[in-house]
Amino acid sequence: MQMLKDKAGADSTSYLEPGQVIDLDEFNIKAFVLGPPRDEVLLRKDTPSKGQAKEVYLTRLDAAAAAERTVNAQLSLLANRTDTVLPFSAVYQRPLKEKTRRKKATKSGVRKLYDAPAEKWRRIDSDWTGSIEALALKMDSDTNNTSLALAFELPDGQVLLFPGDAQVGNWLSWNDQTYPPAAKTMSSGKPVTAEDLLRRTTFYKVGHHGSHNATVKALGLERMVDPRLVAAIPVVEAVAAIQGKGRAEPGSGWRMPFEELYKALQEKTKGRIVQGDGNPTVEKRAFRNNPTSAKRPVKIEHSDLFVEMTFDLS
Repeated sequence: MQMLKDKAGADSTSYLEPGQVIDLDEFNIKAFVLGPPRDEVLLRKDTPSKGQAKEVYLTRLDAAAAAERTVNAQLSLLANRTDTVLPFSAVYQRPLKEKTRRKKATKSGVRKLYDAPAEKWRRIDSDWTGSIEALALKMDSDTNNTSLALAFELPDGQVLLFPGDAQVGNWLSWNDQTYPPAAKTMSSGKPVTAEDLLRRTTFYKVGHHGSHNATVKALGLERMVDPRLVAAIPVVEAVAAIQGKGRAEPGSGWRMPFEELYKALQEKTKGRIVQGDGNPTVEKRAFRNNPTSAKRPVKIEHSDLFVEMTFDLS
């Protein structure tokens, strides 16, 4: 982060509004500000709708699996396996020896009252665990939905889409944007809409590490119809796997990229995907076997730190 701050400089901070168009004359490109939404309802909409109205690639089985993990967490509490879910690190825990506990219990009316079965309804020892997961996810999602979502229009009309960690509500809000009348596409001179930007998208920085609710379906990926589409997923699967409950329960971490979304991306891009932990040989082969263009294909070069993509606009 410090490297980015140093490169940007203290005077380079800008606060943008949805619907703005920024002329980057130095590079001969335009930046369209898509999000975050200013509608509080959309700002808080981080999960997809239910049933046929759902906006993302989440399946019914995925929802059931999520519910199962929550139930298992609650059952683990009933089995007194609370060591992995207590609010404090083991460093700060001071176990009470059983003999000492019994001795104090006989002398302490407070302890006797506290432990009495009839008083169980008054105790809140681990009740917080029933809601802390939802609270943490809610806070995380609310933060994600405030992401600055940008679409960069290149001189030849191609669009590079960077939605940050935008989730469902952020994506849906893009269709409410009205751009200044002076904002014209460089390629056709027609007014710009979010649908038009998605239609001309040739590079998609996949939202929120490829999670289940950060790429909408009908109003998002399915509108990216340009055959030159390529995608980049900033995720390392091994790191995602040990996030959340994965720290304590192997196999219960974050599943990123989300399988159904990844399949859709593979189909849309003809396999032209680069990933944080991707295999350079496999990725180069995909771009070579399915070039974005016969004359001016997108080129990729891998280094130890990043992957460089080159778009030939000549």
